[in-house]
Amino acid sequence: MSLTIEQISEYLRKAAEQASQSTQQASDKKLGERVLEEISAQSEAIQSAINKLLGKTGVITQQELDAIDEQIRKQKEKLLEAESTKTKRNLILYSALAVATIGVLWFLTKKK
Repeated sequence: MSLTIEQISEYLRKAAEQASQSTQQASDKKLGERVLEEISAQSEAIQSAINKLLGKTGVITQQELDAIDEQIRKQKEKLLEAESTKTKRNLILYSALAVATIGVLWFLTKKK
């Protein structure tokens, strides 16, 4: 499949935009320093691949575009994984709190 210069330019613009959005989302959602560092490293890898393509003269291969796609996929996966972990943690916390509340209510209302 042959892509035009405009299609490649649009693709690279969207890839750079996605990389910066993921980093911003990770910092806004306060997912942790380790996750933010990993997502930032992915963003840098994406930007490096984009810069390499922009500096290249000649044909841009599908493998080069696939490499950028793979980096974006890894970045999104890491963000979703971190959000999932945070959601599980909150669910466990709220469940434990509900069980403790029910236990206290039962203890206070039982006949002596």
